[in-house]
Amino acid sequence: MNSQHPFQQVSRSATRATTVVAFLIVLALMLGACGRDDSSDDASESSTTVGGQTTLTTAPPGEPVVTPTTTVREDGLSGTADPSAATADVDTQTDSGVGGKGSGSGTLTGGPANGLPAVMIKVPNDSSARHVLTGIEDADIIFEELVEGGVTRFAAVFNSTLPDQVQPVRSVRGPDPDLALSVGGVFAYSGGAGPFVERINSVPVVAVNESTAGSSLYRVAGKAPYNLAASAKALAALSDEPARAPFRFSNAALAGGQAATNVSVKVSNAQTSNFKYDAGSGVYKRYNGSAPEVSGGVQLGFENVVVIGVATGGTGVIDTAGSESPQSFTVGSGTAWLFRDGKVYVGKWSRAHETAPWEIIADDGSAYTLAPGRTNVVLLPVAGTYAGGKIGWN
Repeated sequence: MNSQHPFQQVSRSATRATTVVAFLIVLALMLGACGRDDSSDDASESSTTVGGQTTLTTAPPGEPVVTPTTTVREDGLSGTADPSAATADVDTQTDSGVGGKGSGSGTLTGGPANGLPAVMIKVPNDSSARHVLTGIEDADIIFEELVEGGVTRFAAVFNSTLPDQVQPVRSVRGPDPDLALSVGGVFAYSGGAGPFVERINSVPVVAVNESTAGSSLYRVAGKAPYNLAASAKALAALSDEPARAPFRFSNAALAGGQAATNVSVKVSNAQTSNFKYDAGSGVYKRYNGSAPEVSGGVQLGFENVVVIGVATGGTGVIDTAGSESPQSFTVGSGTAWLFRDGKVYVGKWSRAHETAPWEIIADDGSAYTLAPGRTNVVLLPVAGTYAGGKIGWN
């Protein structure tokens, strides 16, 4: 795979000076920012722009400001690979007590379409918030994306099951509009920096935050910013657009592949997402480092883990700790790793435009399909400003 397409840039020539300044700030403050908890912004997050650089700010808890309309495993995984070697191929254009085994009642799990919209809700994955995670065990798809400081956040997508409480709801980031467009429907978030809010409001999804969602988003007991919850059922009533399937599914077993019952995905120095295949339930159980990832008392588990090698860039949005919010490009093509049925299938992903599905193609040109059920998609930074992600398996 030797595609030589140029990398897409964010705000190329018009903001080149801003990008350089932001990049230098990130380099200077990286040691202090990496590994921190992503707890500084909440529903009260807003932003200011000075000299072309946007800075995230927050208001006191309970006083929302609405912007207008790790451990790295060292266990010698036999499949360890450095995705940076493939950067030229990145064209940036359960009843067992483990989450998984989706009901098959919706497009997002490979079952018959149920006519309901997709509901995407932003939730955190930092250590300060994991103890209050609720509802995402019912998500059909969870996208994991790199945010500032090296931590990650989830964009949890619901369709086959619509829980009344998903918590905590967090803010929008740069990659979210393109992710939301892959499924359509509703996008719910707490707030965000001006450029991100403007972008999500400009795309054809129903985007709502605490000030615009009515009773669909509500406060529960607990400390801000982790006490904002969402009703996926109520949010679904805001759109009549049926969900779009972002991947192809099939019950048929895939030919070939390598054994992969342990998977380690190093998104950054601050976040390694690990998965262990449970043959009895047919799901990959998710871990943060060595700790099980739990929501609502249930360990998250997925029939599919899809790792998408993406190029990254800056956004010019800097948080109060001095870290830039990264952009991950999910339109174009690059290397993909599909884990299903205890095996890994390495191929190339391709996505023609924002509302198109991801196609995962084998070297012989045939299509890889996902197993019916739930899916964890990890956006792995392999090129651009925030390159350095690694993946391994055995």
